[in-house]
Amino acid sequence: MAYWECPPATICCRKSKVRSLMCAGGEIGKDACKGDGGSPLACPLQSDPNRYEQVGIVNYGLGCGTTIPAVYTDVSKMRTWIDYQIRENSNAYQPQNADDGGKLRKEYFRNL
Repeated sequence: MAYWECPPATICCRKSKVRSLMCAGGEIGKDACKGDGGSPLACPLQSDPNRYEQVGIVNYGLGCGTTIPAVYTDVSKMRTWIDYQIRENSNAYQPQNADDGGKLRKEYFRNL
């Protein structure tokens, strides 16, 4: 859900309608926790549930595994900036040449 649609408890600056943030989770036992900041939020692809796509980056939350969703940076809103930063700071980054389009595979999440 969009950041400004998140429950009031998770919003530090609700009136700003920060478009690069979103909420996810809010299910008991399924949420970001302390130390997870910067970790990926990945979802299975609808076309192939054995492949995952990174959609967010853990930003912050209240508690761990509660009914209050955590707040994530929406990767789709930051993609241009992310690509620019990696391109400027890495000699090897070429997203158009990635074998699997940069998608994460289910086996990476097997032990989570």
